[in-house]
Amino acid sequence: MSFAPSMATSAPGPASVVDSENQFEFAIPDGFSVRRPVAPSKALYSFTGQHGLRASVARFDSANRSAFRKHESEAFLGTIERGLREITPRYKLRHRKSARVDRVPTLDLEFTRRGADGKKERVWMRMLFRYRFTVAATATLPESAPRKMQRKARRFAQGLLPLARR
Repeated sequence: MSFAPSMATSAPGPASVVDSENQFEFAIPDGFSVRRPVAPSKALYSFTGQHGLRASVARFDSANRSAFRKHESEAFLGTIERGLREITPRYKLRHRKSARVDRVPTLDLEFTRRGADGKKERVWMRMLFRYRFTVAATATLPESAPRKMQRKARRFAQGLLPLARR
C-alpha cells in the first residue's frame, strides 16, 4: 500500500495530516513527536509525547457494511468492542460512544488495561469505519499521567475525522 499524505502546518497551531488514499485527516497536537512505525505494522503514523504518551493511527482491512446499516450498526459496534475486551488484559470500559461523522460510522472508546510492564494504562481510541477498511487512532498513557496530558490524548483520538466531501 503506498500513499502520499500531505502535512500542513499553520503558524500558531498544530500540524495536520490529510491522507486522501485512506480518506481521513487529523491534527498532531503540540508536544507530539513523530516516529516511524516499526515494520511489519498496520500503523500509518506513530507518535510519542511527554509522560509516556504513545499514539498511532492505523489501517485495518475489514468488511464493515453492517456499520452502515441502521438496524445492524449497534450490534456490529458491540461486537467490535467485545472483541477488543477479550484480547485486552484487565480491560475496563470507561466510556463508549457511537456516532456518525459526515455520514461515516465511528466508535469512540475510553478504557483502562494492564500494559506490557504490568502497570495500569488509560487508552483512548476512535475508529472510522469505511466499507472495506477501518482507520483507528489510539492514544495510551500511564494511569498516573497528569489530567492535562489525558485531555491531550483524548483530543488526539477524537481528532481523527473522515475527509470532508468536496
